[in-house]
Amino acid sequence: MLGYWRIRGLASQCRHILTYCGADYTEKRYDASQKEDGSWDMSDWTNEKETLGYEYPNLPYLQDGDVRITETAAIMKYVAKKYKPELLGRTAAELGRVEMLSAHVGTLKMKSTMPCYASDDRAPIIEECRPILAKLVEVQGSDLYIAGQNITYLDFFYVELLEFLDFLSEGKFYEEFPATKAYYDRLVSLPELKDYMADDERCPKKPFNGLMAKINNM
Repeated sequence: MLGYWRIRGLASQCRHILTYCGADYTEKRYDASQKEDGSWDMSDWTNEKETLGYEYPNLPYLQDGDVRITETAAIMKYVAKKYKPELLGRTAAELGRVEMLSAHVGTLKMKSTMPCYASDDRAPIIEECRPILAKLVEVQGSDLYIAGQNITYLDFFYVELLEFLDFLSEGKFYEEFPATKAYYDRLVSLPELKDYMADDERCPKKPFNGLMAKINNM
């Protein structure tokens, strides 16, 4: 079981890799709502948080038999190791490259997402993200996947992030970096993902962020 808020956030990349790997999984989606005083009611999650048996209870979480883990990267690597270990890197060099790039993809995720909760001004977020994305595009070059010619777990994180950046920049990043659109189209057309990506229930299209975010696709 995969547990997360009823948003894309940090769970869609987990859904992507679970689906790609052919895992049979269910989901528990938690709701948040705004109170009359403007504060947010998170009790749908917090009432359960300490009762589920996780050492570090958080969202997203994954329960697979007796295994209970949290945090997006840990979940994705667990799924890769269990179903398709090659997604972690086929050689030591490939593994190292994937992990190196994951740090920069993670930075891009944080710099694009967290400011959305503080302000509705997209311009400074886009300017902050542009050089990070430009460098990732340069490093990928003509490779099919972000770390080379082989698909890895990081591609499922990156492809979700690119779709968010397209939304955030209102299409400007795909125009500025057409290679990212070609990469995105290639990934979502993979036989293992194509039908899933077209299913709005299994692969939610919105919202990207929590309901309290000032920039969101509600």
